[in-house]
Amino acid sequence: MAANPGAMIALRQIRDAAGRIAPWVRRTPLLSAPALSERAGRPIFLKPEFWQETGSFKVRGATNYLLAVGAATDGGGVVTASTGNHGQAVAWAAARLGVRAVIAVPAAAPRAKLDGIRRRGGELRPINGGYDAAHAAALAMAAGEGLRYVPAFEDEVIIAGQGTIGLEIAEDLPEVAEVYVPVGGGGLAAGVGAALAAAAPSARLVGAQSVLTPAMARSLAAGSPVAVPEPPTLCDGLAGGIDALTLTYAQRYLADLALVEEADVAAAMRALVADERWIVEGSAAVALAAALRTGRAGAGPAVVVLTGRNVDAETVRGVLLPQ
Repeated sequence: MAANPGAMIALRQIRDAAGRIAPWVRRTPLLSAPALSERAGRPIFLKPEFWQETGSFKVRGATNYLLAVGAATDGGGVVTASTGNHGQAVAWAAARLGVRAVIAVPAAAPRAKLDGIRRRGGELRPINGGYDAAHAAALAMAAGEGLRYVPAFEDEVIIAGQGTIGLEIAEDLPEVAEVYVPVGGGGLAAGVGAALAAAAPSARLVGAQSVLTPAMARSLAAGSPVAVPEPPTLCDGLAGGIDALTLTYAQRYLADLALVEEADVAAAMRALVADERWIVEGSAAVALAAALRTGRAGAGPAVVVLTGRNVDAETVRGVLLPQ
């Protein structure tokens, strides 16, 4: 489905996605976090999307897309661009459907994510440069090799799949006051925002980005998509640009967007190890960092969506044992 900046998905589309992916994707719980709640001065609940089979929430949107478009019947295979988690999700869903999956990735993507794509049957195509270079290469492969391009975030079907997270939050915690989500391309924020607006309209949606992955923040300030550099960052999964569709959703649904220092991301990763015995990637921990740093004490229960766990061991050691 082509991106339509004027479109906003309805709750019905998110409910349809939830039914479609239910046999494939885990319905993750909301878990109270007493130690983190004490740090924040308010009830904190964690949604462990890293418990998905691919280690990331991305399996929701990718599965919804491949099922909705009938990828198993068009016969040509699929291609996508990814810094790792979306590529793993596409490879996993395509393998279950018996469909060939080609994944264009930045050559410097984390080894844990590249290995995950290979294990799940994806054909890796390393591309020099960052996510935006891989995205351009994937579009060229789609045109040149007769493959169906699977968007990472810039599509209403992908957004509806990610929105199932917001639907589950509204069902499990109707009194939720705030939901914190990482923001990369913006598909997660778009889907969760649309779900909350319909199912829990009093909840505030707060996005989080690293200061090194500020594409959405700069685009919101400019009023149009802005390209940003892609330096090394703990939040590699949030690198790259956005598009007009997800910017439109962010303009409508984001109550706030926090830019978090890399040191705060590392501190949030350490807090999750200390308090919950969980290892997550920086692209997930950024949401907790925002909740702990900018959360409004006493403002009611907050949910932090922990989006992924696919992080290299060397990075974990560097975070847990800083020099």
